[in-house]
Amino acid sequence: MIDIKQPYIQVDSINKSFGRSRVLHDISFSVMQNQVTIIRGMNGSGKSTLLSILSTHISPDSGTVFYKGVDSKKNLHNIRNSLGILDHLPMLYERLTVKENLQFFAKVYSISNVRDEIEFWVDKLEISKYLDQQIHNLSHGFRKRVGLARALIHSPQVLLLDEPETGLDQKSLEIFFSILSEFVSSDGCVVLTTHNDFKALEKFSQNFLLEDNRLIHQ
Repeated sequence: MIDIKQPYIQVDSINKSFGRSRVLHDISFSVMQNQVTIIRGMNGSGKSTLLSILSTHISPDSGTVFYKGVDSKKNLHNIRNSLGILDHLPMLYERLTVKENLQFFAKVYSISNVRDEIEFWVDKLEISKYLDQQIHNLSHGFRKRVGLARALIHSPQVLLLDEPETGLDQKSLEIFFSILSEFVSSDGCVVLTTHNDFKALEKFSQNFLLEDNRLIHQ
């Protein structure tokens, strides 16, 4: 058990450029357990780049991301196993069924009780009746639900969500907020990007604006 006074994630002076285009400048913030960090910004402001750095998929030009006090570059395997990621795209195999996708990702994470975990999340996300449907036949909202099941199936400690509410209908939004609230209440932490206000998460949240390559606390 970590010291709850210690940030779960500590971002220290991150900088990132692509060619001559600076995307992130001196970005620093921390995320505690039981906390949602919401990052707003215009399209192209660098939100997705920041999440890609947090997920260890790309490296910053300078600066460091610490998870539980450990430099992310020195503990890649364990850190990646502790993350649940939902991007703009749900990161699923279009020609596989919902069940086949979840079975595949459960095996990637070496989950022993695959059947129980799949049953738990498809029930919670109300997608049980779509288990045998191929992903390409599902609506955008249901693809997002399956993507969220994929992100949660290995019991991560951190969720990284890139505009997760985009394209969701009211029912999917209700399910999303319910699951996110439970996740944070159970000692998880979340970093998400959005254009919207998340009043349902207000009691858990700290808010930032990413503008002109810099992060501004709101």
